[in-house]
Formats: sequence, C-alpha cells, structure tokens
Amino acid sequence: MEKYLNENLLDGEQILWKGRSAPFKLLAPPYSRTLPILWSASLLVLVGFVFFFIPFARYMHIDSIQILLTIVLAAWIPFIIGLHAVADKKTIEKHVMYVFTNYRAITLTSREMHSMLINASTPYRLELLPDGNEILYIGDACNTKSYASRANTITGIHKGNRKSGHITGLVFYGLRDALDICRQYTPFTEV
Repeated sequence: MEKYLNENLLDGEQILWKGRSAPFKLLAPPYSRTLPILWSASLLVLVGFVFFFIPFARYMHIDSIQILLTIVLAAWIPFIIGLHAVADKKTIEKHVMYVFTNYRAITLTSREMHSMLINASTPYRLELLPDGNEILYIGDACNTKSYASRANTITGIHKGNRKSGHITGLVFYGLRDALDICRQYTPFTEV
C-alpha cells in the first residue's frame, strides 16, 4: 500500500499524517442495534419463505431436490448479509489506511484509493463512540448516518454515479485522537 500511495501522489504533494483504525467490536455502537435487527429480519424473511414455499411446492408437486436448492439459494442472502458486516470489520482493521496530505484526505485499501481535495472550507464532523474510538466524517459524509459509517469507510461517498469515481466525502472509522490529528494536519473547520 505504501508503494501504491507514493506512486499516486500529486506533484508537490506531501504526506502529513497516516494511520489505521483502532480495533473495534463487531457489535459496537452504532451497530449494536442495527446489525441484530438486520440479521433478525433476514432470518425472519428466510423462515417465512420456507414456511410458505414448502406447502406451495408440495401442492405444485415440485421435486424435493428443487425445493432444497431453492431453500439453499434463499438462505444465501441472509448469510451474505451477516457475513458482510464481519468482512467490513476485517477490511477496516487490517486493510485500510487513512492519509492526510497537504492537498487531500485519502482512504487507501489494498485494492483502491479514494481521495478528495480538502481546504479550509471542507466540513468535518467527529463522533465519539462508547469504546473510545472516533469516527471522522469529511465533506458530504458529514450528512450520512452513523450506521452506514463502516460501509462508507470502504466505498467513500459518491455524488451521482459511483462509476464516475468522484468522491465527495470520506469516513475514517476507528480513529483515536481525531480532533488533535485534524487540528495538526488539516485546514479543516469543524461543523
């Protein structure tokens, strides 16, 4: 990642600060409510599907192997939803680097780099979590909900079409001493 970062710096751009997320719990706020609700709703939909599908399939004389395959496919969605939160946590803790340069804020993963130009008028917002970690919202990310912060850390905030690659907001999840970092290494003004 360091090599990729250095190869993609702009002319005259200097790295002022770089860091990573502090470890955090999967069900730490703001996810302590939303993830269990999401998982429960997914499980409820699956149970409802199975409850209504099996009688229908038997009535229609559908082969048992087709019934089993349909249930497995239907179970795949809640499994992926549950796995996504775990994958986001692992990615943020192990594969995301946050960078401030004299021009930009950057979120860097092993696969991609999201960056946005920053200046004194770029808004930011800090949120202190109960475990002592902080979430730093930059630019349009200031208007997003905290329960989307982990996903936004990985994808960035896009105005319009995501394929255009135009990042208008970044989220740095799991920082420590974010206010000091912002005061020392950025021209930000707090929202």
